[in-house]
Amino acid sequence: MPGLAGQLFGQAGAAVDQTGSFIYIPKYYFQVSNQYVTKKILYLFCPFLNKSWRRKAAVEEGQFDAKPDDNVFAAPRDDPNAPDLYIPLMFFVTYILLVGFIFGAKGKFTPQVMASTGSLGLGVLTLEVLMIRAGLYLINAKSVPWFDLIAYRGYKFVGLVVVLLVSCIHRYCYYPVLVYCAAMMGLFLMRTYRRIILPPGHSLSNGDVAKRNYFLLFIAVVQFPIYWVLALRP
Repeated sequence: MPGLAGQLFGQAGAAVDQTGSFIYIPKYYFQVSNQYVTKKILYLFCPFLNKSWRRKAAVEEGQFDAKPDDNVFAAPRDDPNAPDLYIPLMFFVTYILLVGFIFGAKGKFTPQVMASTGSLGLGVLTLEVLMIRAGLYLINAKSVPWFDLIAYRGYKFVGLVVVLLVSCIHRYCYYPVLVYCAAMMGLFLMRTYRRIILPPGHSLSNGDVAKRNYFLLFIAVVQFPIYWVLALRP
């Protein structure tokens, strides 16, 4: 079965719809390097250090059968601004294990703890992705591949792991770290989605620009209740 799945992924390449929007196969999102992971995590906690949020194009001959005018982007290992699924997946698993460890340290661990934690995390992630997808549609913004949305929303687990680790070390640092991680996640998402919602050289009316700016603000602000729901209180 793994061999058959690999062949199917290899033959699939990238799916293209009539609007020119690309949805890459999952393998694309796992093409990461140590340098990419380090830089991405740095930008998640300090997004103000990133001077350019523009994604690199991948128009090399033969890569995804790309043409110069195709909207095809470089793999994550070649572009720190590219979304990936490796970091969200690793930190989501770490988040579940860490919650189990915390409950175990308190003598309250049961198998249901990890199951309910995973279900809650996936549920919040799913609702958030659907909410953003619907919001992009309502403001008539450029379509974004589903895997991109999942990757961007999955980065929240990086901050959540740090919040939980800090709560284990010093309970009084929990709230400042929680607020900081939620704020930086909101800033990261605002700057990431801004190039999609308000691309350079756009010809939008003032009303449309205001509506899209409010949507960007909503994306940032909603991180605070999400972090509050997913992070354990010490």
